[in-house]
Amino acid sequence: KGELGQHAAAIADFDIAIQLKPDYVNAYYNRGYAKGELGQHAAAIADFDIAIRLKPDLAVAYINRGSAKGELGQYTAAIADFDIAIRLIPDDAKAYYNRGYAKDRLGQYTAAIADYNTAIRLEPDDVKAYYNRGYAKDRLGQYTAAIADYNTVIRLKPDYVRAYLNRGIAKALLGRTSAAKQDIRTALRLATEAGDVTTKNKAEEALRLLNEK
Repeated sequence: KGELGQHAAAIADFDIAIQLKPDYVNAYYNRGYAKGELGQHAAAIADFDIAIRLKPDLAVAYINRGSAKGELGQYTAAIADFDIAIRLIPDDAKAYYNRGYAKDRLGQYTAAIADYNTAIRLEPDDVKAYYNRGYAKDRLGQYTAAIADYNTVIRLKPDYVRAYLNRGIAKALLGRTSAAKQDIRTALRLATEAGDVTTKNKAEEALRLLNEK
């Protein structure tokens, strides 16, 4: 049921399973996952806590508990969970990506880039890892390197609107005004087509500032 998106029904099933077998690790883990999909992150963490207590080497429980903590803004605690998951499964791309994202949120951009590098080595087509690595490089003023990452994002996912916007802004910061405007106009078109008002407004503002130069 969970895989069909019927998470509430799945939770009810796991409730019954846990009543019948209170030490059923997978039921706690899967119920936590379903709660997370419903945005019930604190409740999900409580289930992952029990799953981890029952099976301390359950790496996926640490990854998903870390993700839930991240959703609640508990980035330092999330990183601690991802650290454990990586010790347990050193080649799990998701754990590195998620740890990188948490470091990103804390402003630890260099450390975030290192984690994104590993995630990309393990999963070379991970669009989000390239995008967020580009964003982190942007924040460090590494605009040329950021543009290279946004290029990859756009090659892998040609309608990734924020990649066009961020690439355009990076080009503008390097003085490449004409190319910047082209990217930002593309972002504006894609955002308008997608009904993405936030990105549309940002693109319009960026074009306005460039046209004032």
